[in-house]
Amino acid sequence: MRAERVSRSVLIIFIGLQLGQMLSALDGTIVSTALPTISRELGHESLRSWVITSYLLAQIATMPLYGKLGDLYGRKRVFMVAVSIFTVGSMLSGVAGSMEQLLASRTVQGIGAGGIGSLAMAIVADIVPARQLGRWLGYQGAIFAGASLLGPLTGGLFVDHLSWRWAFYVNVPFAVLSIVIVSTKLHYPFQQIRHALDYAGASLLTLALTCVVLAASIGSHSNEWTSPEVVGLFLAVVALTVAFVARERRAPEPVLPLRILGTRVVRVAAGINTTSGAIFASGIYFIPVFVQQVKGLSATDSGFLLVPFMFTTAFTTLLAGRAVERTGRYRT
Repeated sequence: MRAERVSRSVLIIFIGLQLGQMLSALDGTIVSTALPTISRELGHESLRSWVITSYLLAQIATMPLYGKLGDLYGRKRVFMVAVSIFTVGSMLSGVAGSMEQLLASRTVQGIGAGGIGSLAMAIVADIVPARQLGRWLGYQGAIFAGASLLGPLTGGLFVDHLSWRWAFYVNVPFAVLSIVIVSTKLHYPFQQIRHALDYAGASLLTLALTCVVLAASIGSHSNEWTSPEVVGLFLAVVALTVAFVARERRAPEPVLPLRILGTRVVRVAAGINTTSGAIFASGIYFIPVFVQQVKGLSATDSGFLLVPFMFTTAFTTLLAGRAVERTGRYRT
């Protein structure tokens, strides 16, 4: 009976965490099918890609800091703050009256999303036995993949039958439910650990990534990859990357400890994850825009085109997690 109660409690907490994780993943992609409509209504089509990029940049910049904030103030508390910030950003995005307002609101969303994913994974590792962790992280990976790929379909349905603004309003009730479950069901001792937050490292990393996106955006629009603006931005990327590496080598607690890249497993896993993530994002962002603007399909139909990708990604992620738990091996 004791084991059953613990298992049920863990499952309820896991559901609460995954509601937040699902929203973070969903909102990274839900606007992809809505982008053509958003740009027509709010104008500034040249800024369209930044509706997605502003969210992802803010998420990437804050993600490493949330881990240390969780050690300082408790993962449960910081997770709920992150979900609250995300919810505020969602409501602001829904009422945005201009592209500039929408970009600012999406940045707020990204700041919250940076803590949701990283802290959800850390809390799962706290409450689940190590031997079962592969299975539970497999569940989490499947939910993340499913939510990411469900985003374009959901966004298309909202655009065609309601309004693109519902792509943001839909987050609010699920975020509130996530906070209620985590606040009432998650109870475990908190031991404060002092950390030095590497704001300088996070800032340099964000600036370098921003310059990469700006260079790609300008170059792809003008097709002048050798223009002074694009070349200058790429030189800035090199300079900022050098400064970032130098900072991480001497920072008391770097945002990205370079020593972890000395482990072969980490280097290989990071390379695979980066490559697969780039391919994943390119497909779910490019295909809906292409088939709507070039092929003339509806937003809903463009979302349905991604359903096979959505199903197989989520299914194989789930299989991989179960296989690691069953065999104790991850290499295969």
